[in-house]
Amino acid sequence: MSVTKREWRAFEEAVGRFAAALNPAAEVLFDHRVPDRETGKPRQCDAWIITTVGGHWPVSIYVSCKDRSRSRRKLDQSDIDAFAGEILARGASMGVIYTNTGFTLPALDKALRKGIPCCKLYRREPADIPSAVWIKQFVCKPSIGVGVIRRPAELAGATWGGIFDIAPGGAGGKTVIAAIADVFLENEQKAFDAIKVTGGLPEDWQTEFALSGEGWDDRLVLRIWGHWKTYAARLEGILLDGSYSFANESFLGSVEGPWIDTQGAQPGPAWEEVKPGEVRSQSNKIVFTMFCVGVEDVLRSALAGLPLPVPEVRP
Repeated sequence: MSVTKREWRAFEEAVGRFAAALNPAAEVLFDHRVPDRETGKPRQCDAWIITTVGGHWPVSIYVSCKDRSRSRRKLDQSDIDAFAGEILARGASMGVIYTNTGFTLPALDKALRKGIPCCKLYRREPADIPSAVWIKQFVCKPSIGVGVIRRPAELAGATWGGIFDIAPGGAGGKTVIAAIADVFLENEQKAFDAIKVTGGLPEDWQTEFALSGEGWDDRLVLRIWGHWKTYAARLEGILLDGSYSFANESFLGSVEGPWIDTQGAQPGPAWEEVKPGEVRSQSNKIVFTMFCVGVEDVLRSALAGLPLPVPEVRP
């Protein structure tokens, strides 16, 4: 026995109420097709919602109605995993799943962890709309590293602080610390410009540059690298008075995520460091990319009292 016209109508009405609760201007498309993100071939969607969350972030929501009336089997963890793959294949920001047989408890737990709302579609009962929606948020915070590839014999006993304010040749009249900061900021901007095109995460980078000083028997060759630490937190919207509130108040059009500490070593207590692969596997996400400020102050604070390291050994 398949989904009846009456059940399908209830599904359509529930999807419409869900979209209106997110944003009254949301566009809902039924039996829609979108290109597969890998093959480009069309993939069917029972419903596809185009909207914004809180009036700010554009999102696309894939909504599926899973008919299990023939087997009468409740959806289990494997069904949730499969649906998570469907969301990724369609390139949706998030997904909502409906079924006419219900869910096992492990399936509900899996869906909660993956941020997938689960809804029932039973006969003679009003269809659910999600009681909560989740958006994973990530912060990419830059860090800087400095190494020595070659070092003049005259600098064997020097500290970083002792060379930071030297203005050697090859630095355009700038001090060593200013030259390092310029290289870092230039490559950080390149990484940021790249994600505007790719829509991905900023990539780590490294580069080398040489400085020659008066009286030095050799050049000072430095290796500068940038690494992006990634932190995660989850923004939860609760259905309240007919709209989704992301700040525990009854209103629509404003979103508040966890507070971000832009000055500390970490972005704040609500954020947990994760591997970049976890970010790429998330379909419903918002990514904040931070810029490093006060590079020279950071370098002085971390390195000034340390000796120049022994040059790196090349293979």
